[in-house]
Amino acid sequence: MPLALLPASCSLLSPSTSTGSLGRRARRGAQGETLTIKVGLLILAVLLLVPQSLSALAIETLLLGIGVVLIMIGRFRMQRMPDLPAYRHYVPALILAAFGVPIVAGAINLLVLAGGGLYWFVPAMVLGFIGAVTNAWVLLIEILRQASSSPATPSDLEDFDRPPLP
Repeated sequence: MPLALLPASCSLLSPSTSTGSLGRRARRGAQGETLTIKVGLLILAVLLLVPQSLSALAIETLLLGIGVVLIMIGRFRMQRMPDLPAYRHYVPALILAAFGVPIVAGAINLLVLAGGGLYWFVPAMVLGFIGAVTNAWVLLIEILRQASSSPATPSDLEDFDRPPLP
């Protein structure tokens, strides 16, 4: 993909609009999803590195996977913002599902000692990294777009503890 098309293609997944509090609320959701995936990846990596029995690993990863899936269900059930297209509501939930469902499947396979076990965690980690990087890129593009489109007002700065640098 040519680099000139990358910002335009990333805006398709954009979680916010260019103006108003609607954009800030949607951006906060994407920030939470990105943080959830990154923390989940870190926890999964640590759990896989700790020497332990397969049943203990299965239970721990099952709890992690269920937590991610519950967050995904909460995101999916969240009231859709009327000004946003439907895909901006469903794509973040699908990103979380692509990370959480393989973790649950791998944990269940480890519990019953069948079906691939640890191999399920590979797509979870790869899809998790792809989802987190995509969310981070979209957030960066949206923040830069909002910063370049209008000067900051006091209501835009309500989420920050300090004023922006000149």
